Amino acid sequence: MATQAPSRPLSAEEKARLAFGWRATPADTAMRWSAGAWRLAPHLDLLSRECSNVADRPVRLIVEIPVRHGKSEMVSHWTPVWYLANFPTRRVMLASYEATFAASWGRKARNTILENPGIGLRLAQDSAATSVWETAQGGGMVTAGVGGPLTGRGANVLIIDDPIKNAEEANSPVVRENIWEWLQKTALTRLEPGASVILAMARWHQDDPVGRLKRGEDAASWTVITLPALAKVGDLLGRAEGEALWPERYPREALLAAKPGAGPDGWASLYQQEPSPQGKGYFFDLAAVARMRGETMAPVAVREGIVSVWRGPVVGRRYVAGGDLAWGE
Repeated sequence: MATQAPSRPLSAEEKARLAFGWRATPADTAMRWSAGAWRLAPHLDLLSRECSNVADRPVRLIVEIPVRHGKSEMVSHWTPVWYLANFPTRRVMLASYEATFAASWGRKARNTILENPGIGLRLAQDSAATSVWETAQGGGMVTAGVGGPLTGRGANVLIIDDPIKNAEEANSPVVRENIWEWLQKTALTRLEPGASVILAMARWHQDDPVGRLKRGEDAASWTVITLPALAKVGDLLGRAEGEALWPERYPREALLAAKPGAGPDGWASLYQQEPSPQGKGYFFDLAAVARMRGETMAPVAVREGIVSVWRGPVVGRRYVAGGDLAWGE
């Protein structure tokens, strides 16, 4: 039997890489410093790797993910800790639907740093509030509610985590417009050159911030990660169709049990990340209307109104109706 040669001593570089391997991604940071409380899952690993790209280049990242699937822990807690551990002179700004909720994630990130000296970050003595705190090197974290002011210096990473609180806000055109105005005129104006933006949310409405960005002129500049609760064909994680996103926490059976309570629209948006126009679950589908435009014929008659006739039926829809609001010659 061959004798195995003794392993050579590790070089200083290799020792450093082993000692600081937790700096590679937010997930590595969480596994190292959470005392075993944080557990890796495939969707969180994907999210972590996408967030870690902010270390290399400017990133515009949209994450569509169901409620209660670990998004905020990854994006709003461990990503700031990881980022500032690597770049202690830079700044993270975090916004959410409510100032107190955003501040709770600022508190978690701050406390993780304070409780773990091995991370290597020291906080400035005169700036350690939950909503605004700074590192001794001049970087730090600022949190705010969507619609509120973002004080302090600019942001190297802007994180927007759940900008919409509930269905009432999502269904209000006024609230949606106010959120959009704040995003465009307040949040995005705080970016430093080369800054990154991470927008993570469970979808609520076709006209929510994610919907507008995906339809906007610069839509191609955004990387979109869509993670439905139950997989669809072509799933990013390679799941089989209908497979649960986080089966250890929410198995398929539990998700299906939640479906009746969520209702057709709530299930489509909050769970499957396919928000519908108001009432689609019961009445209509704007996407179907767009498809049907190519199937219309000229009006069959011009009397007191106009009637458009579709050449073929629309499969899978409960109701189909069409009409023109005006006609001129």
